[in-house]
Formats: sequence, C-alpha cells, structure tokens
Amino acid sequence: MSDIFRRFRDSASGEDDGDDDESKTSSAYRRIREAEILAAIDHLPSLPVIVQRILGSLSDDRTDAKALDGLISQDMVIAGRVLKLVNSPFYSTRSSVSSLQQAVAMIGQRSLRTLVVAASSRDVMSADVSAYGFIDNGLWLNSMVTASASRRCAELVGCSTQEADEAFVAGLLRDVGMLVLGPMMKEKGVVLSRSKTNGIDIIDRERNAVGFDHCWVGERVAQKWGLKDKLLTSITRHHRVSAGVPEDQRRFLAVLRIAERIAYTAKAGVKDAHPFDTTIDAPLLRAGGMNQDAFKTLVHEVPHIIESARGEL
Repeated sequence: MSDIFRRFRDSASGEDDGDDDESKTSSAYRRIREAEILAAIDHLPSLPVIVQRILGSLSDDRTDAKALDGLISQDMVIAGRVLKLVNSPFYSTRSSVSSLQQAVAMIGQRSLRTLVVAASSRDVMSADVSAYGFIDNGLWLNSMVTASASRRCAELVGCSTQEADEAFVAGLLRDVGMLVLGPMMKEKGVVLSRSKTNGIDIIDRERNAVGFDHCWVGERVAQKWGLKDKLLTSITRHHRVSAGVPEDQRRFLAVLRIAERIAYTAKAGVKDAHPFDTTIDAPLLRAGGMNQDAFKTLVHEVPHIIESARGEL
C-alpha cells in the first residue's frame, strides 16, 4: 500500500490545541444511570410503521412493485422525500421521475426500499448531538455520507446488490445510540473533542465520561425498533469486532468502518475537533476485501457523495 493512506493517518494523529471538556466536570455528576437511559429510549419516537415493514422486507424479493408502491404511498411525506432522492444526484437519473412506479422501474425495488429508510431517517436524526462535535443536522449528513460510501465500498469489493443495500442502511442507522446519549451528555456538560491523548477509542471515552457508550445504547434502541440480523450487529459492533463474529459479518463491519472513517476524515457533519477515529490502514482494507485500486476509486468519489448528501439538507 502507498501514500494513499497518509491523509487518513495524519488526520488521526495530528495534535489539537482544543480543550477536552470530558475532564471539566466531576465524575460523580457526569455519570448516567441505566434507568435514565432506558426511560429516554422509551420516549424516543418509534420508526414509522412503513419503515419497519420496509426494513423487514429488505431481504425479501417477494414484495412486488405494486405492493411496494401502495405501502409507500400511505405516507405522502415519505413518498415525496423518496421521489426527491430519486431525482437527486444520488442516482443522476437522465429524466425526471414523477411516480413511485417510475422509480421502481428506474432504480429497482431493493434500492427504493433503502431510499424509504433514508427519507424517513432525517426526522429521527434531529436530536442534539453537539456533545459529539456534530454541527446542526450533522448526524444526518454524516450518516447519509457513510451510508452512500458503505454501499459504494460494498459494490467495489464485489458484494451482492442485497449486501450493498444492507450496507447503506447499516451506515445510515449505525449511530442511533447517539440520539439518546448525545442530549444526555450535553445536559451533563460533557463535550467530546479531539483529545491530546490520541488513540483513545470513542467507546472508552464515552464510558469514562458517563458510564455508557452509544453502541450499548444503540442495541437497546434497535431492539425497540425491531431491527435484526446484520443491522443489529452493525449498530452494536461497528467499533469493535469480537472473535465470535462470522467471517462474512467481519467483512461487512470492516466495509462499514472504512466508510465511516472516510466520512469523518472528510469532516462530513462534524467540527474540525471531532473525537472520532479516522485511521484507515492496510489491515482494515484487507478485512474489508478492498485493494488499493478500489480504495482510490472510493476516495475519488467522496466529494460527489458529500455533495449529493448536502443537497438533501
């Protein structure tokens, strides 16, 4: 591997003069009780019924175009957003798409289902997560960039269309735990920023600051929403992969991690002093099945991916 990794290594190891506000508040005050988190999850809005049914059918090709059209049309707000996405640079369609049936014909049923999830996620991603260094609407922007990069990465390493669609949704929803933990951290006066003590994983920093991490919280949010299989695994393990994870899931998680770190390197939705790891090295690319040429292609396409996502804000 060559200097193509330098920009990612440098952004991960560079010193930052900003203060790390994790140390400014007493540990006793910062701690969050499990009961508080579970209560906050109970008050978190549920996913729309349409989205729950779409997620449940991601791996089921038996849903025909007519049934899919009828399902999406039950929510005209989501239907309108889906059509906007289909006509956006995400798909660069040559002619305007004015109906869901046209959209199915243009991009296929599976891709349309992933767009339904994307169209509905914007409202869900509206929580204040500035404690993590996100700008206004930054979590949604970052999630859209990560989702698109995850799908493209999956395509470049030879994954099936189904796997690429699953990678998109996983990239979109991987950080749902922050929707609960972020506002609670802000209330406690905790702000995570680029630490002068580099190399500390975000999971450890969350646990040190408030006693819990967003993957633990995200698992419980996912259970409330009825999310399963690869999507649940992605939410709970995208920062750490245990030895017990099957090989195909390990590759899936590595693809997600590559995409996520590209989004953070590009500062998509985050401030300069964000606390997230941006390291992309040869072992990570090997774990994702990505060679140097594929990685170069992905990096080259990142500006277009970000521009497309910003167009949906």
